[in-house]
Amino acid sequence: MRINATERTRITSRSNAKGKTAGGTFVPQSSTTSQSAAAAATVRTSPVVSIDTLIALQENEDFRQARKKATVRADELLDVLSDLRLGLLEGAIPLRSLHRLSATLERTRANTGDSRLESILNEIEVRAEVEKAKLDSAL
Repeated sequence: MRINATERTRITSRSNAKGKTAGGTFVPQSSTTSQSAAAAATVRTSPVVSIDTLIALQENEDFRQARKKATVRADELLDVLSDLRLGLLEGAIPLRSLHRLSATLERTRANTGDSRLESILNEIEVRAEVEKAKLDSAL
C-alpha cells in the first residue's frame, strides 16, 4: 500500500444549533421523546413475547421427545422381528420373542408430528402385527 500524502488531516467542527438554548442547556427534540415512548412500549410487551417463545420451545421439545420415544419403540420392534426371523430359520418359534413383540405392540405410541416418520412407524407396526398373527395361528 502506498501513502502519498504526509500532511495531517484537519478536524472540522460543526456547530449544531438544534437542541441548544442560549444558556447552553440541553433541550430534547420532540422526535426523541416519541422514540423513547416507543422503546418503553416495546419493553413492556417483551415479557409476553418471551412467554410465547418459551411455550413454543416447550412444544418443540415435546415433539422431540415423542420422536425419540417412537424411534426407540420402532427399533425394539425391528429387533424382535429380527429375533423371530432367526428363530424361525433355526426351526423353532421363539415364545419369548413373541411375548416381547406382543408387549411392545400393546404400548401406545405418541404422536411425533412428522408425517414421514409416522408412515414408517405404521409400516413397522403393521409388519409386526402380521408376523404376530401368523405365529399365533401356528401355535
